[in-house]
Amino acid sequence: MKLISLLLLSILLQASASARNTARGNHSVHPDSVGLYQYRHTRVLNSFCKVLTQLKKRFAPSYDFKDPFTQFGVKGKKPLAFFVYDLVDTLNNSTKRVVSFKEGHIYHFAPLYQYESFSNICILFHGKLVFFKAINCKKGINSINEVIAYLKQNLKNSPGFDGILSRTANYRHFGRYFKVDSSACFCEY
Repeated sequence: MKLISLLLLSILLQASASARNTARGNHSVHPDSVGLYQYRHTRVLNSFCKVLTQLKKRFAPSYDFKDPFTQFGVKGKKPLAFFVYDLVDTLNNSTKRVVSFKEGHIYHFAPLYQYESFSNICILFHGKLVFFKAINCKKGINSINEVIAYLKQNLKNSPGFDGILSRTANYRHFGRYFKVDSSACFCEY
């Protein structure tokens, strides 16, 4: 009897949390049954597209935005014209499969073409997408040092933290870049 009561209470709490998230307009995340957050795949990828498009306008204002090979988007749960690498679990990346988005994970995402290679980090933390933008650019919005400081403050108790920190510091090793003309780069780094 006690088990059934606890199960019903858990279901009611989950439904209530889901209703609160919907009422607040937070459709990209919701708590799962064990209190962690689940991230809605397409919404996270669309958030990445929005960041990349804004940065493209900033770093390459005269660039031809109608070029189909550089139109950021999502098709069949896969990113178009950009990649995503999970720096906690590097096998979880868009070059080989559909990326899964998990609480406490750190994602490196950037355009596929190296000449417009502005790298970004997104940390999924307590149901929020925490962005660090254009971290590899001299005149970027954020820096890798800011990312490292954030991780040390908020995720220091994560299993394998030293490895996560090392992969994050070396984020450029975790990506897939295509070179068209090695002399062209909109983001000076």
